[in-house]
Amino acid sequence: MHTIQSYNLKINDEHDALDQNEVMDEMLYTNAQSWIARKDEILHQFIKKRNPAFLALSESRLTEDISNCEVNMPGYDMVRCDSENRHTGGVILYIREELRYDITLQKKVNSNCWCVAIEVKEKWYKGSIAVMYHSPSAPDMGDFNINILEDSFYTKKIHTIMLGLGMKQYVDKPTRVCEEPKITDHAWLQIKLKIKDLEDRYKEWWGRNYSKINVDNFVLLMEENKIPGQELCVNVKANNFVNSIVNVLDIVAPKKKFRIPKVWEGKKWYTDEIREA
Repeated sequence: MHTIQSYNLKINDEHDALDQNEVMDEMLYTNAQSWIARKDEILHQFIKKRNPAFLALSESRLTEDISNCEVNMPGYDMVRCDSENRHTGGVILYIREELRYDITLQKKVNSNCWCVAIEVKEKWYKGSIAVMYHSPSAPDMGDFNINILEDSFYTKKIHTIMLGLGMKQYVDKPTRVCEEPKITDHAWLQIKLKIKDLEDRYKEWWGRNYSKINVDNFVLLMEENKIPGQELCVNVKANNFVNSIVNVLDIVAPKKKFRIPKVWEGKKWYTDEIREA
C-alpha cells in the first residue's frame, strides 16, 4: 500500500524530516517556482541525501533555450515539458536512472496546462506517474483555487468530478506555507513506496557506480579543485586531497542505493564447475 503525506522542509533539516529507515523508496513533489534558481540548493542539500526514486516539480519555468545539461541531475533521467516564458508554467520529472519506464505523455495540453507522464515497469511498482501544472488565470488578484477544506458547493462539485474519474484526494491540508524561510514557500509532498512483503527479500547498500566514470572529466575536475597549501603540514594536505577526491566523485559518480535479492547473498556465481569447464 502506498501512502502520501505532506510536510515542510527547512533548508537545514531536510534529511531529518523523515526517518530514512521507514521508506523503501519514495516520490517527492513540490512547486519549484523556477527550477534554475533553486536546482543547486535542492540537489546538494536534499536530493543527494535522500536519493528518491522520483522527483516531480511543477512551475519549473524552463524554456526551450535552457539545455538539458543545465538542469540534469547525476544519477537521474529527466522528462520535461517547457513553458514559453520564465514567469510561470512548465513541469519536470526526474527518474532514478536504473528504473524501467516508458514516457506516455510530454506536452502542453492547453494554453496554460503542462503535463508529463510515465509508465513505471518495476516489480515493486507498476503504474503511471504524472506531474501537471495549471497556471492561474487571475495574476492580478491572486490564485482563485478551490478550498477543499470548506464544506461548500464548489468543494463538493470538485470531489464529485474527481471521484467520477476514479481519483482520490490524498492531500488534506494546505501545501502553501510561508511561516519560515524555505527553499520554496510550498510544502513538499512525499509518496512512500513501501511494500512490506519485499522488504526482507532484498539487501540494500549505498555505493558508487565507477563503471561509467569519464576519466578525462574526473582529471579535469581534480585540476579545477586544486587546493593551495604549500605552507600546510603533510596531514592537512592529505586530508584536503582526500576531501577533494570525494567532492569530485560526488559529481562524476554520486552515491546511490543498490539492491540485490537476499537469495543471492553469499552465493558465488563463479563455481568450481565453471572453473573446470
